[in-house]
Amino acid sequence: YVEDELIGVMGVDILISDILSLMDKRLNNPEAYAFILNEKRDAMVHSRNPERIGRNFMDVSNLEETAVVYGLSHGDFHTAVYEVEGVPVMAVLKKIESVDWVVGVALEREHIQKEALFFSKETTVINLLFFIVMLLIVKNLYTMEKAVFSANSILRDKVYELHAAYEQIDRVNGLLEEKSKKDGLTGVANRGYFDQEIEATWRKSIEEDAQLTLMLLDVDFFKMYNDKYGHVLGDQVLMDICSLIESLIDETDFFARVGGEEFAVLGYHKSIEDYVRLAEGIRRSIVDMGIPHEPNPHKVVTVSIGIHTTKPSPGDTIGDFYHKTDIAMYHSKETGRNKVAVFSEELMT
Repeated sequence: YVEDELIGVMGVDILISDILSLMDKRLNNPEAYAFILNEKRDAMVHSRNPERIGRNFMDVSNLEETAVVYGLSHGDFHTAVYEVEGVPVMAVLKKIESVDWVVGVALEREHIQKEALFFSKETTVINLLFFIVMLLIVKNLYTMEKAVFSANSILRDKVYELHAAYEQIDRVNGLLEEKSKKDGLTGVANRGYFDQEIEATWRKSIEEDAQLTLMLLDVDFFKMYNDKYGHVLGDQVLMDICSLIESLIDETDFFARVGGEEFAVLGYHKSIEDYVRLAEGIRRSIVDMGIPHEPNPHKVVTVSIGIHTTKPSPGDTIGDFYHKTDIAMYHSKETGRNKVAVFSEELMT
């Protein structure tokens, strides 16, 4: 417009097929699918079942009767559990008020593992965040007036919105990354995170010519404990031991669960004497907890501990370092358990 006189019109077409293609590419779970419903709740887009396009959502699902909706900390997103033609489904839904659309990303419940339920929800939210950014752009193209004179201002606002959306995605990704580093039962670092940490510390130790210490701890007769007392109490024992060890180590030590009942403490820049004292303190404290364990000759839960210290050189390997610590730990077990053993070459014979 110039002085209220229309001098031109600018438009942008968005093909439904393009939206479908974009949604398909953004789904990072091969079992997941996306859909868009119009104001009548007829399916406009469906990434898995094109035969449902044009059908009413309420005709193929019993959402109104069985939906269980949870309020998530992600704005107006909702998680719904319902059935589609008899198949249980979990979906994350978002209503786009400006065009009266409902955008959904769904996954059949049989594909959702119990330990990955939180991860699946958050991954679905990431996908929806991307779709919402795209639909906000469509909305503003559709409602644009006097575009020639206001384009710079609108573009700047949309850039801010886009940056905000990406920041939200980064926050969720950070949460997922942190979760992926932790053991699901005990909350301490898992084996994957331990492998990353020991590689980084190994390189640092070579560069700085510093001493590196590894301590391996194994709960004695743990299978017998589970057989007698049950896995629920067995899990509690592992959690109690982790809490105890975390209270005894300092911030320079790295603690992880590296196996079913096996744990590791990775130490840097301290002497072997420091870690022998720490290991003895851990061993005695676990005995002092007095957790009954009849199949154990000591009658309480105990651990066997092996320690190895080295100043690695470029020709050494992490595998050999870990193996020698493991030898020390098994020496503790073979000589009566509830002991601390330090690796020496004599143990190799």
